[in-house]
Amino acid sequence: MDGRFFNTSINTEIVKVCEVFMATKRQGIERIITAADLSPEDIKELARKIGQPYVPHKHKLYPFSNSRRRFGIVGDTHLNSDVCNVEFLHAAYDWFKKQDADFVIQTGDLTEGEEMRRDQKFSLLHQGIDRVVKHVVETYPKVGLMTYFIAGNHDEAYFKHAGIDICEYVASKRSDMVYLGMNEGDLPRDAITCKVKIWHPSKGTAKGQSYQIQELVNYFVNKDEVKPNILVIGHYHKFDYLFYHNVHAYQAGTMQNQSGWMRTKNLAADLSCWLIDVYTKPSGEVDRIHNRKISWEQLKCQAK
Repeated sequence: MDGRFFNTSINTEIVKVCEVFMATKRQGIERIITAADLSPEDIKELARKIGQPYVPHKHKLYPFSNSRRRFGIVGDTHLNSDVCNVEFLHAAYDWFKKQDADFVIQTGDLTEGEEMRRDQKFSLLHQGIDRVVKHVVETYPKVGLMTYFIAGNHDEAYFKHAGIDICEYVASKRSDMVYLGMNEGDLPRDAITCKVKIWHPSKGTAKGQSYQIQELVNYFVNKDEVKPNILVIGHYHKFDYLFYHNVHAYQAGTMQNQSGWMRTKNLAADLSCWLIDVYTKPSGEVDRIHNRKISWEQLKCQAK
């Protein structure tokens, strides 16, 4: 006997279920036709299209670039200050090296400067430009990564008082440190194909975390010069990222613990750094970007 008809009661139930399903399906189609106010001609055309074989669309998926550059960002270091966190600076460079970074950006205030306040000399490890340069050259990390950096307002103090660019002096003694200019500089295109600008303002900070980023990006939008694809900002000792007016803008954090002066101004020190993956098109346009933050607390935990 054919096994399909052995249990007649079960087959009867299956038939009933199929009839209910088809009736429900017909009712659903009828409701659609009524709601859409379809004419007989519309129904025929719809049936014709439904009966046609599926043809895959011919649009190509967006081809993401595989051209990647990975770099670290460290903020104001304030070397020669008694609250410079040299341990964090070295830990950050060691981490960049382990993550196969191609280079590092430093955002200015490489040194603490001198004679910026009457009492500043009491918080310095060394005084005199030659001693300070020797300290920076010997202290700044050496892990085989090129560092691109600018001078900040603290470094500029030497130029104002003695006409000497201390950052240029440091770069002349360290082949792995490339100096890009006073208060601002553009990363060379042999380091990365997109336009990266490093900026060290000198104005006071704002209560809003992202306010200064927006102001700086707006400045470039309203100028005739080509705005950067990536803008890296120092000075404020804050840590933030904002994608604004098609500019990837970063506040770099700092490598200096909160000083007594900062404490009296209710200013926090964000001890953090960035590791950035940038994928660019042949034209230099940023295709996609991936950000990773690492804080001093995280690096200390990893070392345990």
